[in-house]
Amino acid sequence: MSDTNPTYAKTSAILAGTGSSPSELHGLLAGKLAGGAALDAGRWRKAALTYMEIDAVPADLNSLLSDLLEQTVAQLGGDSFEFSLLLDEGADASVRTGQLAEWCSGFLHGFGTSGMTGDDKVPPTSAEALKDIAAIAQVDAEEVEEGEDAETALFELLEYVRVAAMNIYTECGGRDESEVH
Repeated sequence: MSDTNPTYAKTSAILAGTGSSPSELHGLLAGKLAGGAALDAGRWRKAALTYMEIDAVPADLNSLLSDLLEQTVAQLGGDSFEFSLLLDEGADASVRTGQLAEWCSGFLHGFGTSGMTGDDKVPPTSAEALKDIAAIAQVDAEEVEEGEDAETALFELLEYVRVAAMNIYTECGGRDESEVH
C-alpha cells in the first residue's frame, strides 16, 4: 500500500469525471467484503470498473483501488475497530448526510453482489442492520438543517453504520486477510 491512505479529497480528485462518488465506491467495497466476496486487486478492480461503467483504468485509479482495498480489508479485519466510512469530514452536515446515504447505497449493492447465495443465512442482527442501512440510504440530505442537532444526529448515524458494517463483516463474510493479494 502507498504511504498515504486514500482520503476523501484524493479519491474525489481521482474519480473526477467518472460520475462516481468516493463514498459510494467505498461502500461498494465494504459491502462486497462484508458479504464474503474473496477480492484480490484484480477482482476488485473489475468489480469497481463495472460498477462505475469504466472500460479503461488510468494508473492513478488503479493505484487508488488497490490502496482502498488494502486499507478497507485491514480496517474491517483488524481488531482495533479503526474502520471508518470515506466521507468528506470538512463538509457541512447536509453534505455528509448525502455522502452517508451514498455510502449506504454502495454498501447494499456490494453486499447484494458479493456472491452470497440463497442458501446463505444472514444472521438476524445483520439482517436488521441491513434494513437500517437501506433506510439510511434513502435519507434526503436536502432536508437536513445545519446546526448542532444535525451534527449530533449525523455522528450517531455514522457510528451506527460504522459498527453495523463491522458486525456484518464479522457475521457474514469476515475472511482471513491472507486471501487478499
